[in-house]
Formats: sequence, C-alpha cells, structure tokens
Amino acid sequence: MTKAEAIFFIKKMYQEVLTELDVQKVETYFSPDYQQVTDGKVSTLDEFKKHLFTLKEMTKQLKIPAFHDVLFDEETQQGCFRYTVHVELTSGDRGLIDVMALFTLLDGRIIQCDELTRPHEKHETLEQLGHIS
Repeated sequence: MTKAEAIFFIKKMYQEVLTELDVQKVETYFSPDYQQVTDGKVSTLDEFKKHLFTLKEMTKQLKIPAFHDVLFDEETQQGCFRYTVHVELTSGDRGLIDVMALFTLLDGRIIQCDELTRPHEKHETLEQLGHIS
C-alpha cells in the first residue's frame, strides 16, 4: 500500500472496529495470523475479537477525535499512530487513554500491532482497558 492508502485503511479500521465495535468487520482489516502485543500482553486474532466483545460490554462510547502523529514507511509497510481515546464506561466514568500503536501490514491486511496505552488519570479499569479480555 502507498502511505495515503495505508493511512486511510487504518483510519477506517479504527472507525469501524474500535469506535463502532463492529466485530464482523475484523476479518476485513486483520490477517488470520494477526498478533497483537498491548502493554506486554500477547493476543491472537480470536483473543482480539474477545477483547472487542468485552469492550462492548464495558463501554458506552469510545471516540478518537484525531491522530496526533502518523508515520508510515511504504518499504516496510509499517505505520505508527499516536492518539488519545476518549472513553465513557457503562458505569458512567469517563477518561482519556493515550495510545501509541505500531502496525505491520501484509497483503493488504494488518498482521501485527504493538501498542502501549496510558490513561491520563489513575483509574483501574482504564489502566486495563487496552488489553482486557
């Protein structure tokens, strides 16, 4: 993918899979061999889907208003995205989580994601939200 195509692809994935939590769209964006490492916790594609179902139960709304930084290397097909997730939990609690995610693409889909998450404030649920299953 070109840089422009990859950035569009990742932004659309975030909209459909993360903010809309449409688990049916996962295979559109992610390879069957997908591996994710979030805050040191390794997940397969099936575990990632389970994570999305848990997010559906725990959150009322997830929003990513903008990406702060975006880098993409066409040669390696890797992109780095830095953004803040605005979270509203079903409990009514709200918070912000900073995320840095490094994606690797292969054959038009995401094969790997390495990410670090950090909530703005001390909150047990927000601290675990990025890798909760």
